[in-house]
Amino acid sequence: MPIPFSICVKHARPGDPTSRRKAYAKAQASGACSLERMQELVAKRCHSCDKFTVRAVLDTVAECLLRELLDGKRVYLGDLGTFYSEITGSASDNPDDCRPGKGGAKLVFKWRPSQSLRKAACGAEYKYVGSRASQEAARQQSNQELREEMERRQQKRE
Repeated sequence: MPIPFSICVKHARPGDPTSRRKAYAKAQASGACSLERMQELVAKRCHSCDKFTVRAVLDTVAECLLRELLDGKRVYLGDLGTFYSEITGSASDNPDDCRPGKGGAKLVFKWRPSQSLRKAACGAEYKYVGSRASQEAARQQSNQELREEMERRQQKRE
């Protein structure tokens, strides 16, 4: 299934309204996959596991992943990739002001996909879907046309 995308136009330097505007491709989600959906998909592929066992394993992996990240470790999960933590924040003249918990520094979790996932992404297919606003306008136009067609059919019956 192709990855839906749209084109958005932004300032080249965010926060600087005088900078030139440039166009960027932006992936558009075509839906979401919940944990429940993922457990069903995995259970169907692993014939020896029911969905409750899969859910227990997924919950345990998530818990262990968090614990390892909070211990400052990188977590390598094979073809899935690497999970790691970083501390973000702005620079400061005073080293004490850039410690986590002060001056806006905070812990964030990141993921780096494996080489096999990155290679798979190179072969991805894409489909232009327009912006959400243009999609909504097209949907409303289509709904309006449908209502008009239904009214014409109703008038013909009368």
